[in-house]
Amino acid sequence: MVYKQIGKKIKEFRESKKITQEDLSEGLGVSIQQLHKYETGKNKISIDKLMMLAKRFNVDLNFFVEGMIWPDNEEYTQKRVLRDEVKLIEVSRRILNENLRKHWITIGEEIARIK
Repeated sequence: MVYKQIGKKIKEFRESKKITQEDLSEGLGVSIQQLHKYETGKNKISIDKLMMLAKRFNVDLNFFVEGMIWPDNEEYTQKRVLRDEVKLIEVSRRILNENLRKHWITIGEEIARIK
């Protein structure tokens, strides 16, 4: 269900920008068939590919998960973690100062140790 929603967003955005499946699949380094499977939710798209799409579409990674309907079960918990991980990646990428980024990572590691 979740990957179908992400795929639908990819397809709708691609079509709104008049980008062909051929052009987008080439930019992602996948076949047209693979892109079609992402867009229909038949195959799960990796975070790496989502990051490539976000860059290509000039949107935040959150674009792909905003407004989604999350199931109320274990899958929901897993997807919520994914959404939070995406936010952490985005924040980390915006920290341009290497020392500050290292401190950010250290703080995250310390927080993760708290039980």
